[in-house]
This record gives sequence, C-alpha cells and structure tokens, in this order.
Amino acid sequence: MLAFEPNLYTGDGGAGKTTLAENLGIAIPAGVPLLGAETLQMPVFLLVAEDRYGPVRDNMLSIRQALGVPEETIKLVHLLSVKSDRITNGHVLARIDDDGVVTSTAFAKECIYPHLFRLAASHPNGALWVIDPLEDLVSLNRNKDAAAGALSRRWLAEICRQRVTVLVNDHPSKASMASGANYGGSVQIKNGFPFAATIIKGDKTWSGTASQRELTFEILKGRYTDEADFTFYRVGKSPAFSLHRAAGLALADNMARVFAYVEERRASGAVSAHVEDAYAARCHANNLGQHHGPALIGEALELPEVYVKDAIKALCGLGVYVSKKLDLRGKPPRDPGGLLPGDRFSLCEPPGGVPLDGEFFHDLLRGFGHPEVTQPNGERDRRPPY
Repeated sequence: MLAFEPNLYTGDGGAGKTTLAENLGIAIPAGVPLLGAETLQMPVFLLVAEDRYGPVRDNMLSIRQALGVPEETIKLVHLLSVKSDRITNGHVLARIDDDGVVTSTAFAKECIYPHLFRLAASHPNGALWVIDPLEDLVSLNRNKDAAAGALSRRWLAEICRQRVTVLVNDHPSKASMASGANYGGSVQIKNGFPFAATIIKGDKTWSGTASQRELTFEILKGRYTDEADFTFYRVGKSPAFSLHRAAGLALADNMARVFAYVEERRASGAVSAHVEDAYAARCHANNLGQHHGPALIGEALELPEVYVKDAIKALCGLGVYVSKKLDLRGKPPRDPGGLLPGDRFSLCEPPGGVPLDGEFFHDLLRGFGHPEVTQPNGERDRRPPY
C-alpha cells in the first residue's frame, strides 16, 4: 500500500478484505510489521458498512493480542459502522455523475471529513482511512469511464492532499474474477489507483482439529512499489493473519507425513519378488501414467496435492530422495524407480528414539537454510511472525 495515495483492494465476498483491513488497523497504529512488510505508524479510521461495530471491535482486540502490541494502540483506532449507527439521511459519502463531477454529501462534509482531517493533522504521518466497501459508501456508475476515473483521480486524490492515506475495499464482478481482471466496471476503476491488489481465497485445509485457509495477495497494479505477490493464512478462527501454516500443515509436518507414507509403500512393495509389483507400489514425484503420484498421496493423507508436491520437492532438494522416471517406452528402468533413497537418505535414519516428526524435519530444513524456516524471521513460530 502507498502512503498518501488512494489504494484499492478487491476480492470476492468472504475473501478476507475486511479482516485484512482490521489487521492493518492494528499493525499501522502500532508501527509493527504485518505479513513481512514494514508499516508507517499513523492513526486509522475504519468506516465499515457491511459489518456491525461489535464483531469488528472484537476482531481488532484479538488481533492486538496476537500481535502483542500495547493496549494504548487501540486509542489510535477510530471505528464507525454505519450498519450499527444508522445515518438519518443515508451513509453515502459522495455521488459521482457520469461526467465525473463529484458531489460530497452532508454526511461526508459535516461528519466524516472534519474528524478525518483532524485525525490526520494530529500525527506527523497523517492518517489511514479505510472505506469498506466502495459500493455501499459511494454512488457512481462504475461502467462509465469518466465516473470510474474521477473516483480516485478527483475525489480521493483531493482527500489524500490532507495527508490521508486511503484504502478502498471493493467487490469485483464475477465475470472479472473469471477472467482474472479482478475489478468491477470500467478499466478506469483500476487505472485511477496508484496501487491495486486482489485477495484470492483458497480452500480450507484441516489437520486433525487444526484448520487454515490459504489466501493469496496478488498485485494488479503497483506504481512506485516493488511489492510482490505472496501467500498468507487464516489459521483456525483467529482473525490475525499469518505467513505460517497451521500446526500440522507446515512444510516440515507434511514432509514427515509424506516420508512415512512413501516408506510404508516401499516396504510393502519390497515384499514381492516381482520387479513390476515393487514398481507399482512406489510413490512418484508426478502423476503421469499409472504413477502413484502426489494426487493419490494427497488423497490418502487428506492433504492438498500442492502440499504433497512441496513436500516431495523439499525431500528431493535435501537429497533424501531422488526421483526416477519411466523410460521413453513407458517401461520401468532397471531399478524399480519412483522416489528412491538419495545421497542423504541416511539423514532420516537417526539414532533410535528420535521421532521422524515435523520438528525433526523442521530442524533438517533449518540446518540446510531452507527459506520456509529461515524467512522472514529466522525461526518458525507458532504465533504470527510480526
């Protein structure tokens, strides 16, 4: 997000736009990093229209505890829910006609602007204003180029001149999500914002009673910034987002489960004296042909296929396994093939009593400097790495 500029976050309903704004609403007033990125300390004013005051407040209190920031941080957070506090003449902030002429409402001029500008003037870094969501708080025909462009270039740009950083949350159209554009209406909606990104909601994954939802922050437009796309997680019901997976679903945990599964199948295949039977029982690094690859391993372990692929890639990268493939005629090589012990397989033959669990593989990854456990904070932590 760019300071003192209009910023746009899009995402389907339930993708986590409001929850990310709540995380920002605690990290920024505290001046602490969020999801590996530094923040510029300033007070925050959240204006929300889809959620009631109580749930948003409770989420932010939980996030404050998870981040471990001082209680005084809450004093820099200003929250108004127009769903809880009804506005007599409506809560629309501005109306933008098809020619791009902006008219601020009495609600904006008499209630919102004075408070926002006083807040920005009270701090050397100004203030962050969150508008969530656009469609409930601004009236415009987003399919008209002039109106779409005026949203950020005229209305919000003028507000930013008062040392205000603006974050607008918006729902993209279903068609735009299907096409990968991830914004709704005229292209000028996106073009007018110096920074635009979308949050893509992944599947929910379970490991025992632990659960997580994978989310992707994908940059649509990033002027003056070198930020990159990244993946983060909502672990369980906690509103505090994390760069780390839930306990039991981290890379090291998945490596332990995949390794145990592969070795069990290797042992069962080795019982037969027939090469073909031994070959058929092996696990493989891909799903080609009749291979018992990541898709079937994931099904057996109740893990997403991509998690299994990541585990196999890490195991091969460490030299624990080497992947043998079929020859061009589709026949097994002289050795039965599959995921075979590599040069460093002995690393997984520790002295008796040492369990080959997630902690074992975590230490193994750390010993080889794997980025999963050496970045961003050098250690895996069960708390969010802020």
